[in-house]
Amino acid sequence: MIFALLLAINFVAPTLSQPGVWPGDEVAVRNGEKVLVLVEKSRLQCELEEQHVRVSTVKDSPDLPGNVVGKKVSFENDSEVVQVIARVPGLIPGPVETVEVQAEENAKHENPITFTFHGVEWRIEVLGNDLVITDGTQKQVLARRLDKETTVAWDLYWAGDMDHDGKLDLLYVIHGENYTRDQLALSSAAKEGELVRVVAGEKHFFGC
Repeated sequence: MIFALLLAINFVAPTLSQPGVWPGDEVAVRNGEKVLVLVEKSRLQCELEEQHVRVSTVKDSPDLPGNVVGKKVSFENDSEVVQVIARVPGLIPGPVETVEVQAEENAKHENPITFTFHGVEWRIEVLGNDLVITDGTQKQVLARRLDKETTVAWDLYWAGDMDHDGKLDLLYVIHGENYTRDQLALSSAAKEGELVRVVAGEKHFFGC
């Protein structure tokens, strides 16, 4: 399943935040802020579109524990905006190349997830407590010390070329015992010896 990604075009610190209802001040975007939204037009056709985000205060939501006051994040067309918001300079509106990842394979949460991009076979899996990506010639740790107690350690939201450099970019989530952490990794930000580099991320806590 392709998830939606929102990316701010003004020059600010990169961050990610999910649509939905969140406790306290965990929301990183501002009401009325213009962002770029990655929407799924069809099975393998995705585009970055400019939209304005709506942020409102809510109470007594089933998504909030007890009487906690939270923030609701929504968009002009919530049916197209599926999952993740990001504020990342340097990305532009328009079509983005998207990789087909078998939904059934991803939903099983089993190692590894494999797919082909520009003729290269990519593989992402949990090795020990680390999330590792390889292109067959080079390996890189995307996240370290994943929680052993967590049955589902991670999910791949989207893969493709978001920064238009012809190389693989990733959007995924790390699951912890009482948190989730979304991460956007771009190839254009990679340093020597890296395949990609995380340029934006946000952590949400749940429960105690």
